[in-house]
Amino acid sequence: PAGPPAGEVYVVATVQASLRIGPVSLGGFIRIEAAADSTGGRFVLTGAVSTQIQYIGALSGTINLNIYLGAKTGVVGRVQLGLQAGAPSPFGGSLFSISGQFLLEVNAVVGGSGVETVQTYLIGADGTFVTNADGTTRVGTVTVNPGVRLQLAGRVTLLGALDLEGRFSFAVSKIGRAHV
Repeated sequence: PAGPPAGEVYVVATVQASLRIGPVSLGGFIRIEAAADSTGGRFVLTGAVSTQIQYIGALSGTINLNIYLGAKTGVVGRVQLGLQAGAPSPFGGSLFSISGQFLLEVNAVVGGSGVETVQTYLIGADGTFVTNADGTTRVGTVTVNPGVRLQLAGRVTLLGALDLEGRFSFAVSKIGRAHV
């Protein structure tokens, strides 16, 4: 862990757990890091998770959340989930298929610099994970602006003939303005 120059006390554990965020319950392997120094505490959740949402289907992805207490207080991070679902046609082929990526970013930190960064899996302009040449998912530092942002990107195919593809982004800034 990247601690302050004067040092800190920390504990790290990887557990199989469930995490509930609003109406969504995420299960999987989560790395939990708890740390404290003279200026406050830090709680970091990082992991691979999955969920089942009624009428939508099964989703899987990653969670990267940093929670701060002390001189800097609040939460910053990302939850990314991918969806791949469909229904076969009784006549062969596919009746419909849906695939997409959901990204939730949050930065509700008080006492910080405003813009925060988090180490996480990188997501490209098309809404999918960025991969390295060997096929592994690329990790990097991501800037998270103050507020909350929800981004959806995906594709729906009906009867194997009609393709609908698009992106949607919704953001609420620190001063309360919504952007669609």
